[in-house]
Amino acid sequence: MIYASFWQRLAAMLIDTLVLLPIIAVFELINTGTKASELMLLIPTAITFDCYTVYCHGRYGQTIGKHVMEISVVLTSGCAIGWREAWLRSSLDIFFTVLGIISSFIALILKRAS
Repeated sequence: MIYASFWQRLAAMLIDTLVLLPIIAVFELINTGTKASELMLLIPTAITFDCYTVYCHGRYGQTIGKHVMEISVVLTSGCAIGWREAWLRSSLDIFFTVLGIISSFIALILKRAS
């Protein structure tokens, strides 16, 4: 089994970001410029990226960026991952997404209270 290098993984992530950029641009067009608006748009943007990653890994074993960089996500046995592994693989990312959203809400609430 050949492991992808840091630079290959970084390139794949940047390609995935470019793939999702049109969706992020639509969310940005909706933005009214207020802190609350920015926070409310953070949620669908973060969820979109997490859902994209889980779906692509569960369905195809790779995201578009990984496909371009010829990286496949497989089990240690070399077999393709399934939905369970895709969710488990992304669970830490999802946890930090939720934590970031909660932290942002708390910061906004505390700022308004002061």
